[in-house]
Amino acid sequence: MKKLLLLVAGLWMLAVHPTVAADPEVVIVKIIEIPSRSKVIITRGEGKVEELDLPLGVSSKNAAESTAVYYRVAKQLYAEGYVLQGTMYASEGTSTLLFVKTPKP
Repeated sequence: MKKLLLLVAGLWMLAVHPTVAADPEVVIVKIIEIPSRSKVIITRGEGKVEELDLPLGVSSKNAAESTAVYYRVAKQLYAEGYVLQGTMYASEGTSTLLFVKTPKP
């Protein structure tokens, strides 16, 4: 009986002990679609920037190619455990997407 009480007390201490929340991992994806340049910029932190060029001009083919790039980026981030947390629009032709991966407890 004494061992059972000690076990329950130990489990109770683990259950009520507050856990320290770690900072979530964040990825910023900026999409620039203006006539002079079109690209996707992916930032995973300080100095970790990847740029993907998009086709210039308005045509069905270019739109399909651009959409394929967006799809690959989103699919990769979701596969890594990121979730779209929000969007921001700075100006016409520019969008910013915020992806977050919360740490597992």
